[in-house]
Formats: sequence, C-alpha cells, structure tokens
Amino acid sequence: MPNWWEADVTNMVNKDFNHPSVIMYSIGNEIPETGNRMDVQWGRKIVDRIRALDSTRYTTDCMNLMLSVLNDLPKFLASEEAGVSQPAGSEINEMMTTLGEQMAKITTSDFAGNATEEASGEVDITGLNYAADRYVPDGKKYPNRIFVGSETYPMDLDKNWELVTRLPYVIGDFDWTAYDYLGEAGIGKINYGDAKAPETGFYAPYPYKAAYCGDINLLGDARPIAYWQQIIWGLRDTPYIAVCPPSHFGEELKKTQWTMTDAVRSWTWKGYENKPVKIEVYSDADAVELLLNGKSLGKKRPGCADDGCGKKDIAIFETTYLPGTLEAVAWKGDEATARDVLRTASEDVHLNGQADRDIIPADGSDIAYVELELQDANGIRNPDEVRSVSVQVSGAGYLLGFGSADPGSDENFYDTEARTYEGRLRAAIRAKQKGTIDVTFSSKGMADVHVAIQAE
Repeated sequence: MPNWWEADVTNMVNKDFNHPSVIMYSIGNEIPETGNRMDVQWGRKIVDRIRALDSTRYTTDCMNLMLSVLNDLPKFLASEEAGVSQPAGSEINEMMTTLGEQMAKITTSDFAGNATEEASGEVDITGLNYAADRYVPDGKKYPNRIFVGSETYPMDLDKNWELVTRLPYVIGDFDWTAYDYLGEAGIGKINYGDAKAPETGFYAPYPYKAAYCGDINLLGDARPIAYWQQIIWGLRDTPYIAVCPPSHFGEELKKTQWTMTDAVRSWTWKGYENKPVKIEVYSDADAVELLLNGKSLGKKRPGCADDGCGKKDIAIFETTYLPGTLEAVAWKGDEATARDVLRTASEDVHLNGQADRDIIPADGSDIAYVELELQDANGIRNPDEVRSVSVQVSGAGYLLGFGSADPGSDENFYDTEARTYEGRLRAAIRAKQKGTIDVTFSSKGMADVHVAIQAE
C-alpha cells in the first residue's frame, strides 16, 4: 500500500478519464480501516490524489459498517445500546446472515456512526452497504451529506427505492448484484423444508461455483427478480409471470438475504399435472387477473399481505398445474392494459442455434456468442428437458468457452460437452484468421445444428 497506492490511483483515473459512463470514483469497498482513526487517513490521501487528477467527477467510499467496527464489536455488543449477541462466524457474509434483522441495530448505532464519521467526510458521496436504515437519521444529523446505496439486498429494492425517490440527498441504489459471477459460491442458493445447512456452512459445497445471486444469470438471461425491479423503477408496465417449482410446493424456503424467490420463467412441469403450484405475478397495476387455459383464477391486488407475500408489486396465486396457457392480465380500473403469457412446451424438442452476430473481426479482437436452446415445434423453450450437447468448431475460428448458467455444475467452461440448464447453453467463438467459422452442435437423438460466422 505505501509503495503502490499513488501509482494505482493514477492509473485508474487515467485509464477511464474519457469514459462518459464514469460518474464517481470509489476509493474502496468494505474497507475495515474506515472505522480506525489512524488508518482512515489513507482515504484522505487517495481522495486528494483523485481530485488533483480529475476535478470533474465525484468520489465515494462503499462502507460496510459491520466491517468498519469489527475490531471493536465485542465492546459494543457488551453495551446496553446493542441488545444483540456476538455473531457466529468470522466471514462478513456469514455474519450478516446470522444476525439478520439484528444487524440493523449495529449499522444504525451511534457507535458505528461515530466510528465512520471521518471516513464519510472524506468523500463527496457516502456509500453505504446494507445500511439504508441510516438514511433518515443521518440525513438529519448531517444535512450536507449525500448518500448512495452502494450495495443492498436485491429483495429490498421496493423499500430502498421509496427512500431514493423520497429523500433528495439519496441519489441511487445498487443491489448485489446485477450479473451473477464465479466465486462466493452459493450465497444465493436455496434449500427447502428440513434441509440442513451444507457442511461448509454459509456457502454451498462443491460443485457449486457461482454465487447465484445475480439479477442476470451467467448467460446474460434476466431472472424473474430483474423484471420485478424494472416494475419498481417504472421501466415496465407489462406484467411478468414466474412460477415456483411445484416439486417444492408447501415447503419452507430457506434462503439468504441475497435471494427473494425460487420462482422461474416456465409453465412446463412434466410429472406434476394436477398437483398444486404457486405463481408469482409482478405488476404495478391496480389488480392482476390470472387465467389458466382461458379460465379465470380471479383477480388480486399486487402487494397485498393477504396472500402471504406483502412485497410491493407482487401478487401470489395458487392453483393446480395443468399444461397449456397461463396468462396474466393487468387491470387499471375497469380497463385491461397489458398481458403476459406462458405456454407449456412439448417434450418433442430440437436444438436451435443462433449467433449474436454474423461477422466478427479476423484479428481475434471480438467474440461471437452462439446461443443454443431446446425448443419444441412452436419455438417454445423447454427448460424441463436436460440434454448433453457437444460442440465442434472448424475453419477460421476456435472455441473460447462453452457451458450453461448452472451455478452447481461440475463442468468446465473449456470442455466441448455440457448439459443444458433451463433449456439453454452458450458457446463463445473467436476468429484466428479470415474466412468462415463453422460451429456444430450435436446431441444424441437430435439433428445436428450448424451455425456459420464470417471472420473479416
């Protein structure tokens, strides 16, 4: 740190100085020294250097107050102000999960506020990780302070966005996280019923490799929570249907704060005909109506606590699974304003492959992604089917990676064979010279699929 901080800061600013997407420079994320009166001075050095290099952007520091006061936490927990016990575990994510709602008592305490007062004063915008409960009291105590939710739980967006829109000194909210990633394996996993925690504790055991807490999965598909968030932001007026797996109907959902639901985008559940199923409909309408094969299952008001949810813009329905068509209708007053439809896919599926671009540079500077789906004759993806698929690349390119969004797969992205997950796979292709790149997908019992890409 003493030898490299200035060079690293300079390189960071110079690298992205001309990028219009840069609105803030963060000097750190969840740095324990933000609560240490001596070490916090490093923050001032870094901010001063950034301002000398670029006076046009703001600075922030993304603070997890639990980490900021971790060294003095035992002293606080022993005080009357705390009212909580020593958290189990030593890793921050595990501690946050163990404490649950009690964490708010720590992050909103005067103890944590006073400890991070100097760190907050060093930057233009105070970034708070999982501490939205501080917005109102700190807004009164520090009227000149600006806040951003630098890391928050995805399922809390309805509450957090209300604060963003109501409080002028809170400029936005970043939930953890937009895109799923490798590492912190299983922090968004779900267990059911009486299932015990995995032997590794908070994280999922091998072969889990992805966090599985992204609003977007590893293949870039938006998961159901992303559509709920769009509705909260006012970016979507069409309802969205998501279905909880009927194989776990009625079981207790055991999850971390980084997961809101186990619902997925499917109305294909082979073997669960005439069995109960729970359906979530996301909408900001006055009411949503759900129809199964043309028959109305009734109307519900999104956000109503009577159905056991109570989350803003979510309506819960329970019915019996029958293959066919599931349709949600958004009602505003007496007018039907928008619809969403899910259809059951047949078991007779085929491979469908399509590249995201027809031409890529021959110098290897870009990548073509070939999307592969299991579709029925009507083009409906069947996420219930699992097939092993192999890929071969010949001609002017080569395979850079191949796989699915499965967070618990033991497959390697460098393998040439992978199993479909939610009916999908993806291959990444790079050119090595000018010419045609031939990509072939094969699966037992299915016709091969050929995709051609030009390298120019």
